[in-house]
Amino acid sequence: MSSVVETRPETPDRWQDQVATIGRRIGVPAALAIVVLTALSVGLGLVLTGPLDGSIGRLDLEVVEDLVASRTPAVDAVTGPGELLAGTATVTILWVGAMAVAAWRTRTWVISMFLLVAIGGEKLTYLFTGLIVGRSRPPVETLGHVFSTSSFPSGHVGSAITLYGGIVVALLWHRSIERGGRGSRVLPAILGVTVAAIAGLVAFSRMSRGHHYPSDVVWGAVLGLVWLLVAWRLVLAVRVRGRPDAGGSDQAVARPA
Repeated sequence: MSSVVETRPETPDRWQDQVATIGRRIGVPAALAIVVLTALSVGLGLVLTGPLDGSIGRLDLEVVEDLVASRTPAVDAVTGPGELLAGTATVTILWVGAMAVAAWRTRTWVISMFLLVAIGGEKLTYLFTGLIVGRSRPPVETLGHVFSTSSFPSGHVGSAITLYGGIVVALLWHRSIERGGRGSRVLPAILGVTVAAIAGLVAFSRMSRGHHYPSDVVWGAVLGLVWLLVAWRLVLAVRVRGRPDAGGSDQAVARPA
């Protein structure tokens, strides 16, 4: 008897297998990143509100007081909308909308998962850090609604970077995949400057309106950038290297002739 090796077409994995694989490859590392970044953020926050409160803390307050003192109607007219660019409602609507559009246009979960990890990871890190550190808002006259959460770190700035930066990264990644890695370097530069300008406006608005110290917005920006990198490494970079989404592959099956 001889045998012939046939290659059967790849069959879709069960959804349970896909969920388990995604959880193992993305969920577990993302959860670990939340723990590590939260611990790091908490440590920094406690140092800022403790040993460094008399030095960096005093400088923080002086900067905010100068910004508040230099308010003008024109500046206030800009910082109001600037703050809303990364407000809770704005981020939620654009976040969910971007994930839905990405899933519909690409017919895959990849970009949606990237945005979920980037934005969701930053928000959870910010939330846990704020609850533990509990830094008070600057003692100045504020404009607009002041959230009851902690001043450190700035969730608005972190969200601005992960939301707008995440959308830009996802668009450029998808464009690169479609074009086989070819593309102009001008568009990424323009979009990168645009995201930086949005994040800068949000940061300035939050300080000018008396909601955050400079150290709050700086660390918020760092967390946003780190979470973009984490999400890239866990989701998009894996696809670039050609590794499968859920472990499926063609199966060689021996069958008697």
